[in-house]
Amino acid sequence: MGRRTSFQSLAGLEGDGDVDIRPSAKPNHALITIGAKRAVEYDLEEKQIVKSFFVPSHMALSTPLCYDPLTRQMVCCLNKTSLLVWDGQENHLDKIQQTRKLEASVSDILATDGTLILVFQNGDLQPLQYIVEPFSNAVKHQAVKSRSGKDIKVSMTWSKDGTPYCIKRGSQGVDLSQVFVDSHTGGFSQQHLKFIPVKENFDVSGLTLIRVASNEKYLMLRDLLASTSTDSYIAMDADMLVQRVVPFDDTHVVVHCVPTRNEEGLFFQLIDIMHGTVINTLQVKSLTSLEFRCFKGSKVLFKQGLKVSCWQLHSIPQTLSELTGTKFEALAVSPKGDLEWESLDADNDKPALESTLAVLRSNDLDKSLDLLGSGSLTSALTIALFERIILSSDDPDEEQLYKALCQLQLPGKEMTQYLRRMDFRAAKALIAKILALIGKVNQSDDVFETLLSWLELLLDAQYANFIVSKDDFTIRLLGQCSEILSGIDASINLLATTLPHIEMLQKKMVLDKNSSINREYAVETVYL
Repeated sequence: MGRRTSFQSLAGLEGDGDVDIRPSAKPNHALITIGAKRAVEYDLEEKQIVKSFFVPSHMALSTPLCYDPLTRQMVCCLNKTSLLVWDGQENHLDKIQQTRKLEASVSDILATDGTLILVFQNGDLQPLQYIVEPFSNAVKHQAVKSRSGKDIKVSMTWSKDGTPYCIKRGSQGVDLSQVFVDSHTGGFSQQHLKFIPVKENFDVSGLTLIRVASNEKYLMLRDLLASTSTDSYIAMDADMLVQRVVPFDDTHVVVHCVPTRNEEGLFFQLIDIMHGTVINTLQVKSLTSLEFRCFKGSKVLFKQGLKVSCWQLHSIPQTLSELTGTKFEALAVSPKGDLEWESLDADNDKPALESTLAVLRSNDLDKSLDLLGSGSLTSALTIALFERIILSSDDPDEEQLYKALCQLQLPGKEMTQYLRRMDFRAAKALIAKILALIGKVNQSDDVFETLLSWLELLLDAQYANFIVSKDDFTIRLLGQCSEILSGIDASINLLATTLPHIEMLQKKMVLDKNSSINREYAVETVYL
């Protein structure tokens, strides 16, 4: 069994606020809510919005948009106390008749075992069907005391014997309560069992408390039902510091890490908490928020700027035998990808391939440059060779650098994609070399125009990395770019002011020249 993943931005999903994802009626669709103003039904296979739900300015979503599989209806709460339950056909939420005016404010809707459960701000939990039944009008929501503090998040889970539990986690710790179901009304009541004080970064997976150790190098695990307070732990990679942990499924968690080594970007890791094993790792350039969501034990959604990105995991090993017998596989690539694939397996390609490998092994810059300009390589090899030339320990001279820049001829779409995925270190090294070369060439030369175009492309493609990077080298690099571009801007402004005068002088010269040619006929005015 292999470990395969894919990562991409979800087209069309943008907006302010944290992202939440819930199951939809169709297996390949999901209901995605972004902040308090945007909710959509999204096709996760086709990567497109199927339906948008519009929230007017005077309303705000208090809960994510949900689908109730029991009644096959859509559910959400607006302005904390307005419950909407409808068939999903209408997508303007202000046009939907309110199903129930609630007595207490709602903060969330849980989807557990096919049942929707409303979470009230006073700590009460009640199933949706209990709330919408006529007899519930007379029921008052009883406040449930909690010691877990502010920013409380609620979940429900079941023990192995089928006993339901409510878990409230907040800024001060975790409250564990047993849930009892009224056999006549179907309503819930809670009995508080214990409070566990914990202020470190933590979450709960099932009935297991998972917290990040104070040194950010360990995950501490504790059974909430255990009578003792004994913790087990999972040691993280030596060069990783854990920033956030989120449950993925019953036996896995996803952690957000930052590297201790001098490396750009952030990391997500999928960890098997049963065996203390890292299953998969994803490196990303930047995150808008530490909040991210796991969905159906296969997807992780997070924000990059205003955009929503999705990390999808396939064939996750569940047993020790699967873990020990697992081999890493290449990422699954859809035939709908933007890059064209070319085969190098045919017999007639072997001589060309062997000569290419010989050049790559030689570390000869001149031969590499000639190979780069040959046009015989695939796009992937062309890009890899170019990046190697830029990062070579034997720095290319000015002529070699300019030759490499001119010879990297890719279609516009591929060029843009490459520059966005280009290693940030390589991008900064290339910009530094371009700036050094710009300072030595005349602005009237074609070389200057080429270098300036490359500088523009790189700054645009690596914009997000420059925003989040605070190291001295990056800041100096941006300062140099600013000086050059400011000088060009000043020159353009000067030309813009002088051009009209030049045009007027040219016209006057033409007039004077014409007036001196023809003297055979003239009209003069004589004043007496």
